[in-house]
Amino acid sequence: LETCYLETPIDDTGLPGGAPAMAARIKALKDVGWFRGAWRPLLLNLPDNVKAGGLLLPVARLAVLPTEDEVRSLGIDVLRGASLDDDLEDSALVQARQWIEEAVARIDANLSYLDSGAKSTRSPSPSNSLIETARGLLQVERAV
Repeated sequence: LETCYLETPIDDTGLPGGAPAMAARIKALKDVGWFRGAWRPLLLNLPDNVKAGGLLLPVARLAVLPTEDEVRSLGIDVLRGASLDDDLEDSALVQARQWIEEAVARIDANLSYLDSGAKSTRSPSPSNSLIETARGLLQVERAV
């Protein structure tokens, strides 16, 4: 079974609640032992973490909590599996889907770059076997 990792940008100040909510999210992740450090992104193993009981949806729930106070009061509970009201639950599903779609788009862009002639844009050019290896790895990751 192939696996890959999905980066979940939980420290994005563009998420609801801005910087104060971001700080509370990081604290909640630290409190449950999931945060590895400011310089190390939160990576979720796929496909395991998109299955029922996986970590993607709890992290997306944390991401959509709209205020610092809500993150502080509900954050640990949602990371441990608590659901939210219907509107926030829908928002969490949209957020999780968005993270996956962005990751697939990055893979597709890299594949397109390789297919459009990565060799012609570099000097010295990578070998054909290196390009084929990179293409194969990206295709495996995309399939996961």
